Formats: sequence, C-alpha cells, structure tokens
Amino acid sequence: MHAAEIEGPYILMPHSISGLYSIYYANTYPEEVAGIIGIDCTLPKMAEYFGEEYPEKMPLITGQLCSIGVMRLITLIEPDNFISDNSKHYYSDENLTNVFLCAGLYQRIFLTLNRRIMEINSSIASSGFS
Repeated sequence: MHAAEIEGPYILMPHSISGLYSIYYANTYPEEVAGIIGIDCTLPKMAEYFGEEYPEKMPLITGQLCSIGVMRLITLIEPDNFISDNSKHYYSDENLTNVFLCAGLYQRIFLTLNRRIMEINSSIASSGFS
C-alpha cells in the first residue's frame, strides 16, 4: 500500500485463515488499521467459543494439505459440502447484503490499486527502466 502511495489507515477484509493474520497485523500496527471486516474469517479461540474440539495437530495437517493442493481437490470432488448455496439459510439477507457491500468496496480498492500500479509501470517504462 505504501509503494502504491495509498494512504492509510486501512480497512482489512480477511477471509478464512487470513482473519488471524489481519488481527495480528492490526495489533502490531494499530495506527495503520481503521477496522477489520471479516468475511467468514477464522478468529482466535473460535472452536472454543462454539464448544467444538479439533485435533491438536489439525492446523499443521490442514496447512500441509493446502500446500500440496489436496484441500482444493476435495472441494472440487464434493463442492456441496464446502460451497454453500445458502439453501440451509446459514446466512441472513443482512449478512449477504453486507458481503456484497464489502465486495463492492474491495473491488473499488482493487481498481484503485490496479490503476496506481499501471501508472507506476507506465512511469517506469517511459523513464527507460525495465
């Protein structure tokens, strides 16, 4: 963000495991973060909060499976178990509206970043550097 000359503070929009990373970042650099909008993100002690248990080595195993592509393969084989069509109404209309509002904000941020990166690349190209 600094390289793209986009001034903070920033609103972080983590999904899944990046929720933990975003919380860490916000705690480490509080002056750079205005807020966090979690999109189905993982939170500290989430399993404990919901009264669920998981094997101690689960994060390690899941990380290894992700790194070799097994988790993505599983979602392709059994998409109904991993990708919700909301037929069971896990998400309220308000949740879905907020997700789409966040997605619109994310798209605007991405387009702004992309435009700035293109300007920087053009400037570099016109200066004779490659």
